[in-house]
Amino acid sequence: MANAVKAVQDETRLIDRMMADLLDATDNEADLHLALVAHAEDIRSLAELCEQTGIYAHAEPQFTEFKAHLEESTPPADRLVASWQWLLDRIVTAPTMLHMRGAVRFCIPLVASYLPPVDQAVLIEAVTRAVEILKNPSHIDY
Repeated sequence: MANAVKAVQDETRLIDRMMADLLDATDNEADLHLALVAHAEDIRSLAELCEQTGIYAHAEPQFTEFKAHLEESTPPADRLVASWQWLLDRIVTAPTMLHMRGAVRFCIPLVASYLPPVDQAVLIEAVTRAVEILKNPSHIDY
């Protein structure tokens, strides 16, 4: 029993740490869509962990309902950012730490579902990096 409790505690800390890292990485980004795509691998990994939690399993019908609502009310090109902003709103307005953690476990799989396919995400990240290098050529190593 003690091993099971420790495993849950470790998973909780891992999810919390991964989410904190994502928040730090996307904070103050001029183009949130590109920032999310650049961190697609991290978001997908976090979503996999979240989907294995009891909170996600319990809220899966709500997930399906909200996803349908988002798709009815939001153009496809805006869904990634809209789902991220909804997650941030749920975190900020959460009345307790428990609700905040639940919001992450519920919403990150939604954000992940709107990421472009892996090969497209890699291409977008490469182009984004190339643009950054072109904007600041003094950082090029010769």
